[in-house]
Formats: sequence, C-alpha cells, structure tokens
Amino acid sequence: FNGKSGSFVFDLNGNIKFLNNEPYRIEFDHILGNNTNQFKSFTITTEDGLVYTFGQAEQTRFNLQDGSSSYYTSSWYLTKIQNNAGDTIVSNYTVPADNYRFRKSSSEKLILGNIDQLFAINDSWSSISSSTDKVIYLNEIVFKQGRLVFTTSKRNDPYYVPNGMSPTLAVEKKLDLITLFDNNNSIIKKWQFGYTEDVGRLKLNTLSYLGQESSSVQVYRFEYDTTLLPLGSSNSNDPYETNSVDN
Repeated sequence: FNGKSGSFVFDLNGNIKFLNNEPYRIEFDHILGNNTNQFKSFTITTEDGLVYTFGQAEQTRFNLQDGSSSYYTSSWYLTKIQNNAGDTIVSNYTVPADNYRFRKSSSEKLILGNIDQLFAINDSWSSISSSTDKVIYLNEIVFKQGRLVFTTSKRNDPYYVPNGMSPTLAVEKKLDLITLFDNNNSIIKKWQFGYTEDVGRLKLNTLSYLGQESSSVQVYRFEYDTTLLPLGSSNSNDPYETNSVDN
C-alpha cells in the first residue's frame, strides 16, 4: 500500500505480532466488541502519520473434492487514506450481487520406494479442489481536487466455470476507461483501453490518452509473441509459467 508493505499474525491471545518488526500501528473495528478476533475493517498508521483503512473484504469459499467447504476472508481492499491535516483519498468498490470468480487446482502425488532391492513400493493419488471468490471491482477514487472513475465491461474470453454452475454467475470484467473529473464534474482527461477478445486470452492492444474533448492525444500500442498459450482454465504448462495458478 502506497509503496509500503508489512506482515503480521495473531498469537493465541489475539495479540498482533509483526513478522519483520514494521514500525506500524494496527487497530481493528471488531464485529462483536473487543472480545472477539472477528472484525469488519482495520486501520494501519505508518511512521509518517498516514492512516490507511482497509474496509472492503473479499470472501472466498474453498471447496474440497470430498464435498466439504470452508469460508474465509481472502483479501482486504484499501478504502481510505488520511493525512494529519484530515485530507482523505477514498476508494469505492462495486460488489455485484451474484457474480463470482471460480478457480480450480489439482495435484497428484507419486511415491516410489525400494527395500533391499527386493520390491518397489508404488502409490499415487490425485486431488481436485476449487475456490469461489466474491467479485469486487474498483469503481472510483475520490480526493480533494476531484475523482477518478473506472468504467468496466464484461469480458468475453474463456474462463473456468464449474460443472453444474450457470455461466451467468461467472462474469468477469475488463477495464475500459479511466476518467479524471474535477470538483465541478468537468472532465480533465481520460485513459481508454482497447482489447482483442476473439482469442484464447484477453489482450490489451492500445492505451489511449484522451483530452477534454475525448480526442486522442497519444496512443500506445502493444505487440505480442504469436505463440499460442493454454487457456486460463487449462492445466497445461506454458514456457513462461503464466498459468501457474492452475497447476
């Protein structure tokens, strides 16, 4: 966050322990009072006095092959930054009611053994698991001089949908436009993203900087190696290991 990082855990008594002795202070907004470790947001105050609030949680359900599942908070999103003068930068998010991101993972283990060169012990097993994330998208960032608005639309490239699950629940979005407004709601500038979606993976082709009249001021173009990579839902390896999430 803002060029900083840190890691912490809770001990058996619920006290915070920083893993690398970061000079930060953490405070939690507990759900049922201070006698529980469940919380709905937390703040981090850094050594320069800036206060960072993480108030948007992403929930994940982890599904095992045996049919069991568990829920946990997989990510916390930054929602506000405040300085000593009281100025704030606020991030607002859109949480679609029934949109989810599905991921799958598989593993296989093989045991080969030998005892006194008399016989070999062979055993193998495989397991498949999946996770379901509640999709969250950054909608706007509001600050003292204006705001940034992020416009998205539905992605059409292939993505993983579990068997028996409606594809309408697995809607992914891409970033189309970033618009900078002043406090009078006048457009200052825009950044527009152009894609190709009729291939196995979404590809960013252009990034256009637009002026107040939506005319192109500068266009950046991207070229790619034409070697085809596996689909995002594939268990195949590719030479760049970009598909490691699914392996």
